[in-house]
Amino acid sequence: MARPSLNLSLRNILRRFPLLKGALQYGRDLFRKALGATLCRLHFRNPFLGIPRGFYSGAELVRSGFYEGKIILPAQPCPVFTDDSLVKKCGLGQDGFQPWPVFCMRIPDAFLTGRSLVPRDPHGHLLAEATFSQVGDTSDPAFQHFSLGRGEFIQGNATSIVSRWGGDARGNKRYGGAGYWHWLFDSVARLSLLEALPSDTKVITPPLAPWMRWFLERLDLGGRLLETQATALRVENFYFSSPSSMTGCWNPYAVNFLRRSFLPFGSPSSDSLPKRFYILREGYTRKIANEWEVREFFTTLGWLSLIHI
Repeated sequence: MARPSLNLSLRNILRRFPLLKGALQYGRDLFRKALGATLCRLHFRNPFLGIPRGFYSGAELVRSGFYEGKIILPAQPCPVFTDDSLVKKCGLGQDGFQPWPVFCMRIPDAFLTGRSLVPRDPHGHLLAEATFSQVGDTSDPAFQHFSLGRGEFIQGNATSIVSRWGGDARGNKRYGGAGYWHWLFDSVARLSLLEALPSDTKVITPPLAPWMRWFLERLDLGGRLLETQATALRVENFYFSSPSSMTGCWNPYAVNFLRRSFLPFGSPSSDSLPKRFYILREGYTRKIANEWEVREFFTTLGWLSLIHI
């Protein structure tokens, strides 16, 4: 089990002092805004230098015919979120992220920037959907990245499953790779669009832990992977594969792809295996406040196994 970082330990301490925490966050936000405003005033003739200046929508450019591409789904179907829905009550605004389109698009001579390797156009604008947002997420590492040049050139066709959520170019060594859920749903699920791309398309990935590579090998991609820790890449023909899943959102397209791809590799049915089990999370983050009460609830329902992770 991973141990808490110094940053997380300090955050936990600050939670005990809300006024101090609020003051520090306010100061941090002011500093970031001032620094961002200063850097935005710096104009570079070279489009590969400086920080991004905004966002553009890839889906809109595909719809307009400006870029070659394909809209796989104009929107994934999702339920109506009532006021008492947990999706609304949690306050993360995830009901506003959906429905969203699933699409792919070809970007010739693409420039990918930041540790999340988001495509950036000659005007300094980032591809919004690559930040897992239809309008662009300013908290994405690519939006805060000061680009210093084009970086390594990748010849031919390539797509990317690098992102802040599913695993960035720095890797996440403290967890032995990306988080398991995020890797499957925010990275691997994007490969559901591979069939719409050229057959020789390479796949740019973050540094891969063995368990992360296992999933890609089951998709017969072992010889097409390009692991990278770069924060700047140029790609001759970049095929953007949009997120087909987003944590906390309704993802039937991605779920069906993952089921088709990986259930055949699951353990065979057996009477010795539990029909239903509850996964008990014992890490230091995101624990349920009444974890043991929830555990007892499922036990009384006859769930046969509790898996400790």
